[in-house]
Amino acid sequence: IENITVSHLLTHRAGFDRNKTPDPMIATQYPFCPYHVEQLYQYELDFQPDSKMVYSNIGYCLLGKIIEVHKGVSYITAVKQHSAFSSKMQFIQELPNTSPHIPIANQGQTPIPKFDYYALNATGGLIGTAQDLAKAAAIMRRKPYPNILSRPKNMPCDTHKINGCHGYTGYEYRPNPKLGFIWRNGSMVNSCSWVVMDSDGGNLVIISNYRNESDDNLKLTEQLLQQIYQLTISGSLKKG
Repeated sequence: IENITVSHLLTHRAGFDRNKTPDPMIATQYPFCPYHVEQLYQYELDFQPDSKMVYSNIGYCLLGKIIEVHKGVSYITAVKQHSAFSSKMQFIQELPNTSPHIPIANQGQTPIPKFDYYALNATGGLIGTAQDLAKAAAIMRRKPYPNILSRPKNMPCDTHKINGCHGYTGYEYRPNPKLGFIWRNGSMVNSCSWVVMDSDGGNLVIISNYRNESDDNLKLTEQLLQQIYQLTISGSLKKG
């Protein structure tokens, strides 16, 4: 545990594997992260830190706690103070509650599962338009190194695979030396989104209000990104 670094958490090389150990923020009530992070020392890692990359939201939860301690404010407040945050964006955690941590969104005919949204605030819950997210990406990619396009130097990577190389923010996909993508996706019930930033300076955001739980999301993402890549490298996808 003591060997885990911020870089490991960002690049999903910290030792957490949600295929073996489900994210406690969803699987348990009052999970150790963010409520009792001191219990991390009792946690049994799924693999040695920095030995491989496996996606896990526990890393983001711990990063959220690090930001809170460093900034001395809540994670949501810290994010809203960032220059890339638009006043038009909102966190679902700030919506009116009918019970602790449960937004009013849960009360409809097709309610969002009753997640503990405070526990999830570093992993999901941001509300905004595709334009808001594209503008935020444009601001953050102009920051000096390390920024959202960066990854650790000398980190093992396979950029020919859609998900073979995760940097500080997203996956790097570069099947052709002429063009590279940094991409990230996210989803909640009945919604999914993708952000794609290319090495020529383009930013593309797709937000959908559809998600079939039976779909193979990785296969869908792979097909989508391959189509976008071919359109971009051929010049058919115009940048605006």
